[in-house]
Amino acid sequence: PVYYEENHIDNLLRSCSEYFDRTGRSYELILVDDGSTDASAEKIRGCLSEKIRMVTLNKNTGKGAAVRAGILAARGESVFFTDSDLAYGLEVLPGMTALLEEGADLVLGSRALAEDGYGDYPLLRRVASYLFSWITTAFSGVTCDSQCGIKGFRRESALKLFENLHTEGYAFDLEVILLAEKEGMRLAEYPVTIINQGDSRINVLTSSVSMLRDMVCIRRRVRKMTERSGLCR
Repeated sequence: PVYYEENHIDNLLRSCSEYFDRTGRSYELILVDDGSTDASAEKIRGCLSEKIRMVTLNKNTGKGAAVRAGILAARGESVFFTDSDLAYGLEVLPGMTALLEEGADLVLGSRALAEDGYGDYPLLRRVASYLFSWITTAFSGVTCDSQCGIKGFRRESALKLFENLHTEGYAFDLEVILLAEKEGMRLAEYPVTIINQGDSRINVLTSSVSMLRDMVCIRRRVRKMTERSGLCR
């Protein structure tokens, strides 16, 4: 997902292209412009190729909507999303891909499993992350690091989950995990560490309120889906 990243597009594409070209594996990069009004879309268009693609949302809709658009446009057998600042690096991808190839339907990056997963994350954002994780567990029973910004999927699992995704904001990860659990999918976790904080535009207070509201809606929606499924059986 890309939102007002005109100053970082060149570095993002260079880092990704250099890394993936070294691996020798086929790949595609999909950048989803989430209604930016700066030069982000223009800069991406200037770099498009068979391996670099762009999806454009006409207005700023939210991270969940942007990730959903990118996932549904993907053509690979293994599909990953991560933040445009490459906060967790790219070196974790082989290990996460291996878990998919061993049978996991989705692999969740986990800062909690790494020795120093949060690195030198600012105290306020670290506390906010811990607090949201605690609330998430209390509300939904999900104990993994649901908000970690890198996740991978087998293609068929990705399509099934994101075709049914409703949450357009930051809490979309939680809905993905709950949908996966409802479908009986196999989840795996992989330790990751924040190595690049980027320039966060997240307002901790307003974003937390929005995420909590979305969380309530997600739990209600997934519960109704489960009840309907039970009636059908």
